[in-house]
Amino acid sequence: MATGLKQHTVLLAPHDATWATLYDAEARALIIALGADAVAISADTVTLGTDAVSLGADTVALGTDAVAISGDAVTLGGAVAIEHVGSTSVPGLPAKPILDIALALADALTAPTIDRLTAIGYIDCGDKGGDGGHLLVKESSPGVRTVHLHVVAHGDDNWRAYMIFRDALRRCPPLRDAYAALKRHLAAQLPDDRPRYTASKHGFIQSVMRAAELAAPNPVAPNASRVYAYVGPVDLLADATPDKAGHPISCAEDLRRWLRERGDRPDPEGQLTLTFVVDLQGRLLIADRHSEHVSCASGGPVLAAGELVVLRTPDPEIAEASNQSTGYCPEPDCWTHLQAALDRANIPHPGRLTRPFTFRRCPECGQRNIIKDSWFECDVCANPLPLLWNFG
Repeated sequence: MATGLKQHTVLLAPHDATWATLYDAEARALIIALGADAVAISADTVTLGTDAVSLGADTVALGTDAVAISGDAVTLGGAVAIEHVGSTSVPGLPAKPILDIALALADALTAPTIDRLTAIGYIDCGDKGGDGGHLLVKESSPGVRTVHLHVVAHGDDNWRAYMIFRDALRRCPPLRDAYAALKRHLAAQLPDDRPRYTASKHGFIQSVMRAAELAAPNPVAPNASRVYAYVGPVDLLADATPDKAGHPISCAEDLRRWLRERGDRPDPEGQLTLTFVVDLQGRLLIADRHSEHVSCASGGPVLAAGELVVLRTPDPEIAEASNQSTGYCPEPDCWTHLQAALDRANIPHPGRLTRPFTFRRCPECGQRNIIKDSWFECDVCANPLPLLWNFG
């Protein structure tokens, strides 16, 4: 079966093209339940009652009713919008085999509307508020869910979040791949704890949302060929709250001010080591060297991460730079994003990573390894390690 997963468990399936077909069938059932006489949805045709219309411009109006089809969206009478959302709606993304559907209403959800939905097999799970709207589910057997229906107000924050996040993943394969890496990482560690699995993705999703608001329609810097998701201990994700985010550096004065306010004493050579990340839009964020990279990034994905050694002079400069981050395990070529951020801020730098690191995950035991002396062998189980980066 293409859909169905026991409640509270986490199991990811490779993306299945039949999920789109199942969504189409469910959308038809919803439209009929919500008041249309009969609506058949295919790529080009809508049938209302005895009227059949071939769609050229994807929109047809019959009497006072209107049905618009655009990709995953179905609009009925201007009052109802239905969209395929969640991971099953993003080609190439692994997902829990449960369809997520967003149903947007122009007016408040009423008891008669809930009755129409329960009449076609939905179970009312109540209003989840800002966590996705009013939830109704379908089950193939008790506790085995096949569909999550999220009923929201059209255009509200829940609706916008569903649309923005889905569309960002569809438009940006590196971002999609980073999200896939995070999902696999969390699923492997939390197979029986879906609430924690869901909560642990919050930082990633919020980072994408913030970036999308700053730079729609593409929340990722245009020259980004790879986006890094967090792959470290899950416990640290819960502590990666926005109040612990790194300090943004857009100019040399930002760095000088941060150093003055921190008051950290440099080493005898006048140097101070900092934690850094470069966020999705290419901003440099810095924090105390004892800060976790995932906290510096508020739990979100990054373009680069590592450590900087700052020479504390009247005009501070970067004396050393590395990609040392076992939480994100970035490749040395992430330097290009760090370099671009430093250049924009007019902060002098060495022109390269002075201490490049190479990370590989052991396919056998899952251990994160730092490659030393070009020796690609796991430190724990001595299994051979791949030559190519493998945290995706």
